[in-house]
Amino acid sequence: MKLTIQLLGVIALLAIGLVIGTMWHTAKLIAKESGQRALIDESCRLLEEYKFKHGMYPGKLGVLPFTYPDGGQPELLKDIVYSSSGKVFTISAVGYSSGRRIEVSSRAEQGVATQPADPQMGHSDGVR
Repeated sequence: MKLTIQLLGVIALLAIGLVIGTMWHTAKLIAKESGQRALIDESCRLLEEYKFKHGMYPGKLGVLPFTYPDGGQPELLKDIVYSSSGKVFTISAVGYSSGRRIEVSSRAEQGVATQPADPQMGHSDGVR
C-alpha cells in the first residue's frame, strides 16, 4: 500500500513536470512568433521608407536599420523569406507556434501607391 502511494506520487510529479514543461515550451514559441510578426511589421515600414528615399525596394533586408521590436532578434531574420523586384516585395514566414504562413506583399503590387507610413497610425501594409 505504501509503495503504491509513493508510486502514484512519483507519477503525479512526472505528469505535473510534463505539463509545466509543455506550457513553458509553448509560451516560448508564442513569444518568438510575436517577435517574428513585429519584425515583419517593422520590415514593411522600413521597406516603404527605403523605397520613398531610394525609389525602389532593396534587394535584401540586411540593409534596413532594424530596431527588433517586441522581443524580435536578428536571428529571426533567417526565418523570413524576402523577395523584391525593386518595384514590389513579398515577405513570408511560417509562424513558430501556429504553423500558419504569414505573408505580406507591397501595396504597389496591389495597384496602390506607396509612401512611408505615419508611425502614429501603423504601417500601410496588412498581414494576411
